[in-house]
Amino acid sequence: MDEAALATFFAQQRLALTEAYLKAGRSFAALSPEDLQNQWRDCFTALADDPSYRPVLDLIVQLEAEFALRGGFPDFTGMDELMHQLNRNVAAQYQREADADPEMFAEFTANLEAEIEAAAIPVPRLRQN
Repeated sequence: MDEAALATFFAQQRLALTEAYLKAGRSFAALSPEDLQNQWRDCFTALADDPSYRPVLDLIVQLEAEFALRGGFPDFTGMDELMHQLNRNVAAQYQREADADPEMFAEFTANLEAEIEAAAIPVPRLRQN
């Protein structure tokens, strides 16, 4: 898969999620930078244990949107093992879903790949005379 398309797709997703969080009222705006990082780390730890748990995923999206509005990103320092755990658990979850309904999973995968590729379509530039 094209890395530029993937990066563009993720940037568009981050922008859309941040916009939604902003419109919803920035529930984490009052947190100090340290508290924001600590809450995010706690949620990320819970997500690494169970990546299908929607309430935690929703909180992470909101916390990361708050980071984005502050012009930053969460600090992943010292979280290598948690990242590996999350990757293993997400891969296992995807495999279970693929095994449970291969046709639906193939359709989901094709739609996601199409969305990512669509993100890479260049926008035509106006010609200057």
